[in-house]
Amino acid sequence: MNKSFSACTVLLTAVSLNLVHPASARATATASSELSFNNLSITPSAGTLVLLTNWQGAAFAQAGVNNQYNSGTPSTANAAGDYSLAQGGAAALTPLGLSVNGSGSASANVPGQITASDDAAGRGSIFGSFMITGGSGPVDVLFSATALGSLSVFTDTYGESAQAEATFALEVSQNPALFTDHIFTIGPSDSNSQMISDPLTQALTLNYNTAYPIWLEADAEAMVSN
Repeated sequence: MNKSFSACTVLLTAVSLNLVHPASARATATASSELSFNNLSITPSAGTLVLLTNWQGAAFAQAGVNNQYNSGTPSTANAAGDYSLAQGGAAALTPLGLSVNGSGSASANVPGQITASDDAAGRGSIFGSFMITGGSGPVDVLFSATALGSLSVFTDTYGESAQAEATFALEVSQNPALFTDHIFTIGPSDSNSQMISDPLTQALTLNYNTAYPIWLEADAEAMVSN
């Protein structure tokens, strides 16, 4: 065999493979997150729950450099970026009842060999105020709600990173009462996914005949780099 021909063949083969799979090539990175809350319950150990105001809602969506905010019940917001989508929503089925819900969703997907990054966030919030009547002094109040959603992240060999996060919070007078947070962060050639179903319960000691503001929010976020 001609040694120079053999060396040339090896060199051409190496160059050909490098063109097909260049070291600097980029590939797919995806992330998605969604979260909603419902089943709100506020139960005093004694006395009566009184809602002092109608529920108010707010929805926010951000995708890339674009964002939208709307308020009201119901309210929705949507946004689209170069490689991302987001949505937020909030609703109160009864102005002075506990049938309220909020939701957020976010996704980002940079496909193929495109070199880019993007991020998105969707949020839904509900807020109002309440009081416990029928007594005096301190009273224990049980708060509960359910957070439902999902997370998914994926990168192939050259996808740099993907992150998805879902957070729910309920605050009374700006003090945390219920909280849950789920997050996935991955590097190249990895994946993960999860369904979220979190029934949350917490008791707080409050005072009779005192107005308390209450705030609930579902927040979904996604971020990718390719």
